[in-house]
Amino acid sequence: MNFRSFSVRFCLWSAVGLCLIWLVVSRSGAAVQERLLLAPMMNLLEPCIQPPREPVKNAAASIKQWCGADSRSLAPVVETTLSALGSRFPPNPQLELGYTLPIPLLRLLQADGKDWTVDRPALKKFVQTLVEVDRPAIVYLFSTHFGVNAPIEHVLAADPENLLVSQTGALPVDTYLGDEVFPWNFTAVDNGITRRRLQVVDAFLEEVCQLPKQHREKIRGITMLGEVHHMFPKLESGMGFRSPYVITDYSQASKEEFRRFLKLRYRHLRGFNQAVGGDYPSFMAVEPPSKDIRHQSLTRFHEHIDAFAHGSFPVSGWTHVKGSPKSTAAWVRIYRNGQYLGRTAIRGGRQDVAAVHPEFGTADVGWQFDIDFKRFEIGNHRIDVMLETDGEQLIHLGTRVVAVMGRQQQPPQDLPVQALPAHRPADSTVAFSIDAPNNQDVYFYNPLVALWHEFRGEQVMHYLAFFDAHIRRSCLRDTATYTHQILPFINPGWDRHRFAAERSLQPFGQTHNGISLYGDATYGHNFGEWFKTSRLATYGVTEFHPLKPMRPEEVQAMFESHRLRGADFVSFFMEPRGLTDGNGAVQNQFSFDPYIPTHGSDVLFHSTRTVLQNKTMR
Repeated sequence: MNFRSFSVRFCLWSAVGLCLIWLVVSRSGAAVQERLLLAPMMNLLEPCIQPPREPVKNAAASIKQWCGADSRSLAPVVETTLSALGSRFPPNPQLELGYTLPIPLLRLLQADGKDWTVDRPALKKFVQTLVEVDRPAIVYLFSTHFGVNAPIEHVLAADPENLLVSQTGALPVDTYLGDEVFPWNFTAVDNGITRRRLQVVDAFLEEVCQLPKQHREKIRGITMLGEVHHMFPKLESGMGFRSPYVITDYSQASKEEFRRFLKLRYRHLRGFNQAVGGDYPSFMAVEPPSKDIRHQSLTRFHEHIDAFAHGSFPVSGWTHVKGSPKSTAAWVRIYRNGQYLGRTAIRGGRQDVAAVHPEFGTADVGWQFDIDFKRFEIGNHRIDVMLETDGEQLIHLGTRVVAVMGRQQQPPQDLPVQALPAHRPADSTVAFSIDAPNNQDVYFYNPLVALWHEFRGEQVMHYLAFFDAHIRRSCLRDTATYTHQILPFINPGWDRHRFAAERSLQPFGQTHNGISLYGDATYGHNFGEWFKTSRLATYGVTEFHPLKPMRPEEVQAMFESHRLRGADFVSFFMEPRGLTDGNGAVQNQFSFDPYIPTHGSDVLFHSTRTVLQNKTMR
């Protein structure tokens, strides 16, 4: 896997808009582990198994020596890398040090005439690593939409059955920061991409199931595939609310499944029509929403879809009060037509703002409040944003007027507005921006859109459940399986409905929740508050980086918060020792590494090592 590209992609997404809130260290009902497993993940494919794409400069030893002279496994590099942090059972009694073994499914397929076969010698090196490393492991069977330079990728992409379909047809191969993105179709399990993934999974299971039990039991968990979610064009810039609303999946099979989903939900056509305000003659007449009423001609209103048609829109922005101590609570209040709707804390991480305003000394200036407009009157609504600080008069930050439209698109009328509470205008001590909504934004509510998004989320969940069931038919039936999913809703700049990943973040089957956390989600309140409502008892952190330097006591508190909340393991990237000697090639700037200063990665390495090696840390 191209770990550098994958991590840069994800972390640049996540750095903007992650919410910063104070530490939550407990959750009622959480399955607290005696020890939290730290399971660093390193790129073991290159150079130990397949040649690196670029020469390794200034390596501490030759590749043959570094990876192990007999080349039977990856144990030498794993142990050398982990020993820089500590032993399996460090003096710190709350932690255990293992590793994540990443197995790249598509990269292990090689051309064999007109067919493709599994590179068994390479696969055996991965499996033998489990034997020779005396530490617990998280096995990562990964195959995501991010390209990994596998020869089979473009062969699979040439078959439309392997690609997700938007309103305009099969999505093309995309790029993100110069790297390829393949919109693999997960709405079916009988297509080529699924069969090839299973081909390598089955080969891995065959090899693992030949191992003695004591080595199989080193596998603490299996994370499946990596990110699985719906796609859209221009992945690099198209995840926001303002991009054209082109999403997936509109294949004929998905449309037919959607109709069956609706029939199962409502049973009778009359109930469905009442729920959506429709007059459909049959379930077979239902088409998924696919057009924007602003720009396209609609046969019926239920064809409309955009980023807000499900029934809510965000009010979001950032605010910084000069000289305000961190202990002072600050909130943004939202009013509609003079009526108070609610408030949201100013504590969201905004790395984009911090980059422009380093004088703030913090990135925790963001905020967002979602307004449900499904039951609003048709007409123009005035949205006012107020700043609330402890013991001070409200400060008016701004006003936006938005229109809630009817199906007939009749011109909206101004609605009555009540007087706002006492307030004063913002002065030079307050810096702020209201990013959304725009003035004169127009919203249409289509109840069919919410059902379409729910169905799309079910598609994501069912594909992961399919792989989980497949693994459980093997000797690893009792081994914990985890998803490896993103949290789109944590970033206020993302339209989470484009991804439709939230259903897969809730319990299903025997699968455990695996999530990737970056920025304040690693140490702040935002993730913890979501977890309280998630109905999850435990979880694994499949990728992890705070995006800032932290002292040892802060790192200790961060790990302890996850242990108390119910985390089984935390996986962060590390550079294999011997490649980063200060002048060597760095593959992943988000690795915890003493020679990588970006995002405080060097400080995080030293702090983590201190936490692991110091028994007095609490």
